[in-house]
Amino acid sequence: SLALRAYLTCLAREQAAQPCSAGTTHIMSGLRKLSACPVMHQPLSEDEVVNTSSHFALGGYLSTEFLIITGAHNLLASGQWKLLADEPGLIERAVWEMLRYDAPFQMADRWVARDCYLGDVALPAGSKLVVVYGSANRDEKVFPERPGEFDIRRDYDPQQIYGFGHGIHRCIGEKLALATAAATISTLVKAFPDAKLSGKGQWLADPYFRSLDALAVLPR
Repeated sequence: SLALRAYLTCLAREQAAQPCSAGTTHIMSGLRKLSACPVMHQPLSEDEVVNTSSHFALGGYLSTEFLIITGAHNLLASGQWKLLADEPGLIERAVWEMLRYDAPFQMADRWVARDCYLGDVALPAGSKLVVVYGSANRDEKVFPERPGEFDIRRDYDPQQIYGFGHGIHRCIGEKLALATAAATISTLVKAFPDAKLSGKGQWLADPYFRSLDALAVLPR
């Protein structure tokens, strides 16, 4: 974290001093320009630009890593790794089911913007909530058929799956994460169609994240 922050701080100062050529922008100066949006009360500070860039780097890397490792584990544990090897056209469904069944981020903190009700519960403005995406992804009212089972043949509506969050908080890296996970899993399945799990890894203890710390696999 310290190393990344130091790197991004130097990068922000370096790029802020460099003019952008026509049709291009540096990521840091781009954030500073975006921060001048009229709906914002004040521009982002250098510190806020660095923090935002850090979130992009860590969030995009870790979430995709978690999705791939838990997805591979569930495909292998359920016996559907071989199914995907035989029917590679199922990869898009498989990735969405990976997101639904074991979302990389299970929970997120949110603050109530104004007084409101959720069901019959009063929520005063400023209240802090924890949104449990992992539970929503297995809601039997939304997924009436075996919501607690992993099934890559499942019919799905991407808007009902909260693996990328929801509304204004929906992940801006969604398309890149989907493409990366699909390419990685497809390549592994094609290279090792008869792979088997070898041993059981440990799940992360952090309730906000869902992933194994390691995955041992026999190629055949």
